[in-house]
Order: sequence, then structure tokens, then C-alpha cells
Amino acid sequence: MLGFGASAKPATPYTIKLWVDQIHEFWQTFVGVPTVLVGNSIGSLTCLQAAATYPEMVRGVAMISLPDMSESPNKKLNILRFLQDKILDVLTSPIVLKPLFYLLRQPYIVKRWARLAYACKEAVTEELLEILMTPAREIGAAPAFCAILKSMMSKGFSPCIRSIVTDLKLPSLLMWGTLDRMIPLSLAHSLLKLNPQLRLVELENAGHCAHDECPERVNFELLDWIRSQVLVPAV
Repeated sequence: MLGFGASAKPATPYTIKLWVDQIHEFWQTFVGVPTVLVGNSIGSLTCLQAAATYPEMVRGVAMISLPDMSESPNKKLNILRFLQDKILDVLTSPIVLKPLFYLLRQPYIVKRWARLAYACKEAVTEELLEILMTPAREIGAAPAFCAILKSMMSKGFSPCIRSIVTDLKLPSLLMWGTLDRMIPLSLAHSLLKLNPQLRLVELENAGHCAHDECPERVNFELLDWIRSQVLVPAV
């Protein structure tokens, strides 16, 4: 996904649509047949929206810790909405975000974040910290951080995942670390009620990055789901 990890970090508005279109263009160029999309966190949200936008390219979608970043259905008073927007304008300005970026990429801050994301302290190794910090040193990392964070805090960044999940008509899998401190497991259970095709696998002793904390279990569950739910012949 553009703006993340080792990917390019162009000066562009970062939106779910951008990442969905990036996936679709990759699929058109290199794949061309219906496939299974797998993502984690924002990546899982992008996969879900891609399945809804381009159903012809998706045979199944697997989501590891799916965030619900859509706005609350409760309506706010206009004046409160106005004040909230003004505060967000200040907080998401480059004048504020750039110094914040340089603070957040410090090793001790990255280590604290990693210990929040990972359930097992032993998983937070020097190698992992270096992997996490390297992209933050690249050219364009600071502007990309500012643009992504500002976009994530803006109205309309996230689609309504409950509506999409309800309307999904293809095999769908949720995988969730039982010790995820960033997105609670309770969200997964609430989503299960929306669509009978949605399956949940709870991963014991794993946090927000289950694919990295327990890759053998994640891969086993993913392949088992593909064999039993995705590759079954149509009747």
C-alpha cells in the first residue's frame, strides 16, 4: 500500500479508494483471475472495500483485525461538529504533525508502540524494531505520515464496514488475536451477526499483528478456510 512500509511515499491524498484502486490495478496487470485478498488492520479494511468495489476480482476475503473507523451513527450538534473539525484542522496541520512524526519514529517510542501491538514481549526484537523504523527514515516519509494521519482523522475516510459486511456474498474470514489491544475482539463478534457467510477464527495469545506473532497458525487457518470455503465447487 502506497505510503506504508517499503512502498513509495508520493505526495498525494491517501484514501481507501487510492489503495483499493492500487490493488485493482495490480490485479489487472499481474493476476487477471478471481483471487483471495488477505489484509491486516487498515489493509483488511482496504481488502473489504476492494471486494465490494470490484467483486469480479475477488473469490474470497480474509481480514486480520478489521478496524471500524466509520463515524458513529449518533448525530452530533452542528456546533460540536464545527468545533471538532476546527480542532482536527489544527491537530492535523503539517506544523503539528511533522514534529510529531520525528518524535514517534524514535526507537523508544517505536518500541512502546510495538509492545502495544504485539501480545508477547519476546516478539519485540531488535530486528522487528529496525523493520519498523527503516521506512520512517526514507525520503517522503514525513509528508506521507502527515497526509495519511490527516486523512484517517477526516470525515468519510472509512466506508461503513457494517453495511459492506452485511451485503457481502462471498466467503469471508475474520482472524483476530484474543489479546488485541488496538481493536477489541468484541467487534468481531458483533460483525458475525451481520452475515452468515462470515467466519471467525480466534487466535489465542496473539495481539494486533497475529500474522507475525503466530504465522504458522494464521497460515494453517487461512489455507483450511480456502480449501473448505473458497475452493468448494458451486452447487
